[in-house]
Amino acid sequence: MSFIAAEWLRLSMLTIASSACAQGARVLATTVASCARELSVLMVLLIIDSILIASAVFFCENPNVLIEDSNFDSIMTSMYFAIITVTTVGYGDYSPKTVCGECVACFGALSGVFVLGLPISIIGVKFQERYYDVIVLPCPSHLHPIPN
Repeated sequence: MSFIAAEWLRLSMLTIASSACAQGARVLATTVASCARELSVLMVLLIIDSILIASAVFFCENPNVLIEDSNFDSIMTSMYFAIITVTTVGYGDYSPKTVCGECVACFGALSGVFVLGLPISIIGVKFQERYYDVIVLPCPSHLHPIPN
């Protein structure tokens, strides 16, 4: 790691540790640490989904691999398209031309919503629990009444 990057990292950590946002950073850090299993499941599902969608788009768009008349000329281009589609970012720089490729892209976007939805909601609930434990409970009870 270069000297500039190391200094930037050190200064940013000092700023976070000494600022009023330290409690918020602590909540975020404990949430990420406690959600390691959910994050690993999310990454595995995203990788599997992206590989399946990329392979399907590549073979739908290139029925004859010897003739290159498609935007998806390699598996890596198809993988880029699959990741962008599954995460529902959708830059629009690549798009399928065949009906089969369009159907696979639609399926990829829908599967991305389902794959991302469940783990992210679990992480959101854990963040809310950690926020309540770190920030709300230490405050005096007359400022933040405990919900029923």
